[in-house]
Amino acid sequence: MFQIKQLDRLTDSIPSSFEIIYTNSFPADERRNATDLAQIHQNKANCTFNLIVYDRIEIGLLVSWEFDDFYYLEHFAIAKTYRNRGYGKKALNLWLSNRLKPVVLEVEPPTNEESKRRIRFYEELGLKFWNVNYIQPPYSPDKKSVHLKLMSFGDLDIEKSYEQIKRVLHKEVYGVVAK
Repeated sequence: MFQIKQLDRLTDSIPSSFEIIYTNSFPADERRNATDLAQIHQNKANCTFNLIVYDRIEIGLLVSWEFDDFYYLEHFAIAKTYRNRGYGKKALNLWLSNRLKPVVLEVEPPTNEESKRRIRFYEELGLKFWNVNYIQPPYSPDKKSVHLKLMSFGDLDIEKSYEQIKRVLHKEVYGVVAK
């Protein structure tokens, strides 16, 4: 059986399987440290932490934020040993099918085969690539900002929405004022 299991912020701590997948899937500058991750999980009601479970095995994760006009998919990953089996496509399709607002996510620019493959994966699921310059602010003072691109699912106009989305993400997710 395949499911997306939301962690309860009031009763569930972040499982070690979540932390392992998270750490192994994202470069240091594109993730929070464990303490900050736990604080976000416990204190931000509009941020949800989910485990992707297949046959009772925790194979992936999904972290998202809900804002007034859109959802932000901050982190999505399948554990390396379970990749290329269709689980990511199945999980993301399931999650996207339950969204009532557009979805925005950050991706690495298409500069190598892996980043191009990741963008194609999202495009196959119906997301649109926004070829605009976007900087992910650093998660903490010891991390660097990262040049990324945005993608969206649903009805969003890049011309009208970009500045507002950037402001919301920078303020609410990263704790900085967008420039």
